[in-house]
Amino acid sequence: MHPLIARLDQWLQANRPAYHAHLQPGASSDVIDEIARRAGGELPALLRELLAWRDGQPDDSDDHLEYLWSLMSTRAVLGALDDMAWLVENDDFGDLWGDGWVPFLGNIYGDHLCVDTVGGFGGEPGQIIEFKADDHYRYIRYPSIEAWLETLVSAFEAGLFGDDSKPDDREAREAFVTRRHPGYPIAKSY
Repeated sequence: MHPLIARLDQWLQANRPAYHAHLQPGASSDVIDEIARRAGGELPALLRELLAWRDGQPDDSDDHLEYLWSLMSTRAVLGALDDMAWLVENDDFGDLWGDGWVPFLGNIYGDHLCVDTVGGFGGEPGQIIEFKADDHYRYIRYPSIEAWLETLVSAFEAGLFGDDSKPDDREAREAFVTRRHPGYPIAKSY
């Protein structure tokens, strides 16, 4: 198990045991390979490991990993990829969704945090893009999934989150992220 996933697992077991117990068993490599195929390329190793650790949370769960973000199941990831492909083909989201984006966190508003496997906006493959369905801006939130997970786990361990996934002090949490990743988020408009 990747050390960051092991730290996340330990923290969740100790601090949010009900949420931890609610997570689904890991996804099979065949399903993870299908996500990679539909995304048109290879997935970052840490995303593969995250999906193999836990196949997200049940789709009907209203609990969150981090604030409003829920860990998506592979079924939800594949569904989102299908939905976005249909919207792009029908020119509804043609300029709003990027090739090679793989959602892994979602919320009730249809927004996603995605691993960008191709490096859109002149960025690097593996960067984390925030997709908001009703916003013409896209934000590069983190340089990589490793940066996202390390920041999340460190924020949990530093006590910046309560036992309900909400940051105790949103400004302190944002400052924590900014110190770790100067220059992020990077706003890009369409």
